[in-house]
Amino acid sequence: MSKRTKLDLKRLVTPLLSAFYAMSGAILLSTLIVVDPGLLHLGAIGALSLIMAVGVFKLDKLILWMAFVVLCLVNAFSFALLINPLMAANVLLQTALVAYVIAIWVATVYLAVKWKRLRLKT
Repeated sequence: MSKRTKLDLKRLVTPLLSAFYAMSGAILLSTLIVVDPGLLHLGAIGALSLIMAVGVFKLDKLILWMAFVVLCLVNAFSFALLINPLMAANVLLQTALVAYVIAIWVATVYLAVKWKRLRLKT
């Protein structure tokens, strides 16, 4: 892989990951505000996702640890909702949660595997 291809990959992937974390954080925080202020766990995941968006964009050192924390929180929250028998009727929410968990896993694994390559000084 040439240096130009690596540079183009960094320019493409970093904003995409940052946008993914920013959008998920904004959606979760808006859910906290609009639906129920008692859903503090959604607010915490949303705030961490927004911090992750800024950190991924700046390629901060601690982002891998924060990605792991966000991954654990999202997994715990999503799987708790998915095994809840009261949520069985809401297929759209279950599908969205599964898609979100898969996207978080893909983003975290990508950050972990490609971290040194993304942090190359250009």
